[in-house]
This record gives sequence, C-alpha cells and structure tokens, in this order.
Amino acid sequence: RLNEDLRLIEHNVRRISRIIRALLGFARHNSQAEGWGPFDLAHALHQACTLVRHQLATQLIEVVIDCPEDLPQLQGNVGELEQVFLNLILNAQNAMPKGGRLHIGVRREAEAVVLRFADTGTGIPPGNLDRIFEPFFTTRSSQGGTGLGLAVSYRIIANHGGTLRVESPPGQGATFTIRLPLHPPEAPQNSKS
Repeated sequence: RLNEDLRLIEHNVRRISRIIRALLGFARHNSQAEGWGPFDLAHALHQACTLVRHQLATQLIEVVIDCPEDLPQLQGNVGELEQVFLNLILNAQNAMPKGGRLHIGVRREAEAVVLRFADTGTGIPPGNLDRIFEPFFTTRSSQGGTGLGLAVSYRIIANHGGTLRVESPPGQGATFTIRLPLHPPEAPQNSKS
C-alpha cells in the first residue's frame, strides 16, 4: 500500500512539475523584451495545451493536434498568440461539459498558415454568431465570463495581419479558424513589450 501511495505521489509531482514548466514558459513569452519575432507555431500550440491538459482530461475532453513538422517559422508575438490559443481551448472546454473532442488542425495554404479549432460541443446559437467577437458579450456571465476573451483574441489576430472566424452549424459544435500570413506587417506599437 505504501509503494502504491508513493507511486501516486511521484506521478502527481511529475504532473505538477510539467504544469509549472509550462506556466513559466508561458510567462516568459509574455514578458520577454523582444515581444515580436520568429517563433515555432507547433511549439506554441503544445505550450498552450500543456497548461490545461490535465483539466481537459478530467472532463473527458480529448485534444488532438494535427500540425505538420515542416511549417516555416512565423513572425509575431508568441505570448499573445499563445493567449489566443489558450482562450480558444478553454472556450471549447466550456462548450463540452460532458466531454468530447477538440481537434486543432494546422495547414499551410499559399502564403498563410490556417489553424482550425473544432470542438464537438454544444455549438453557438445562430443569434449569437454575429456578436461573438463583441467586447463584453458573453453567455457565461453567471459562471464568471467577462466577454473579453474572444474580443481580445480577435484584436491580437488582426494585429498580426490575420483573421479569426467562427462557424457553428446547429448541433455540430463550433470551429474557430485563424488565418495568419507567413509575412505579417511590422509589429504594431502596442504589441511590443
């Protein structure tokens, strides 16, 4: 029994250590002086997923990242983009209270990289689709939602010269699509640390 308890403790210490390393990496990206520069998109996605992997697993949410290994490095503020990825992952989690699947697909299309965050959740009511990126619009105010996550994410993607769109056919979950140019405009003044 003691050995079993020790194995459980060791397992959880390792898990906490991974979470702390991911948090430190996330914080470091958000506080580095360079702000805007080249980054590895696959690494940024995995960083964001690592932060919430345990809580997603406890809610029976499977996360699949489908990202080719030969993607070129992108230019941008990796800390801000990780914030967008984390927000989309947490929104998917909230849409799947009884479990489900989040598929994050990444593809190069001409001079852009396209990321699709597709969940098997409850979806977004058609009446809310036009308002989803408005600041302070939320359907989760009773659960602490501020309505700022998607509005801020939209601004961050726009500052990177990209687009953020959503599709949600009734009863089929939601898919958020980010399109980032391979050669974005210069860093906006408010993106530099």
